[in-house]
Amino acid sequence: MYLDIVTRNGTGDIKTHLHALENACQIAHALHCLTIRIFPFRWPDNRKGPFGTKEDMDRIIPNIKRAIEIAKSYQVTLVLENCPYSHLPKGEMTLQVVRALQSSYLKLLWDPANSYRAIPANVPKEYMHWNLKEELEHMAPYIGHIHIKDYRYDASSPKPFLHVPVGKGDIPYSDLLTSLCENGYTGSLSLEPEVDGKGSIECMRVLKKMVNNVS
Repeated sequence: MYLDIVTRNGTGDIKTHLHALENACQIAHALHCLTIRIFPFRWPDNRKGPFGTKEDMDRIIPNIKRAIEIAKSYQVTLVLENCPYSHLPKGEMTLQVVRALQSSYLKLLWDPANSYRAIPANVPKEYMHWNLKEELEHMAPYIGHIHIKDYRYDASSPKPFLHVPVGKGDIPYSDLLTSLCENGYTGSLSLEPEVDGKGSIECMRVLKKMVNNVS
């Protein structure tokens, strides 16, 4: 189980967000839940991509280091999620941060669907080479949590990445779960179906079947 504390997008400076993290650490202890999800900062609406450039990394990494210092003081582990609305939409990008900081209090929250739907114009070219299985192979030793949802790409749609039940989209979850098992992953999976109630039940059944097939 992990704790998810969300502050309002685009409000407050780094000091405000670090204060929110400290409050989250206190809540985590009260709930006996010592893993907290964090994001690598939302990209500004008034700026065009790409994001996650060297200049962005030079600002992100010191701020995440400050977050780690807070987490360490509370003996809490942070899991950094790749998110298409942040500076680091691809898993490979969050991996760079975790490798740079080398802390036992910082791991990856890998969302393969978020990596898949990352907008190419928002991603520096050097992060566009790995497919999802390759991304997983590099990230596996650093993963602390995983999110599961699925997309189907439809170029004719105004929003081409369509939410669909797990197993009916483009994410090769059977292969990814097999790779996770082979790499010794023993952590949790969180289902984020983002479909209706009937579709969510279907996601649960399909994911349970997939997990049983590789365990």
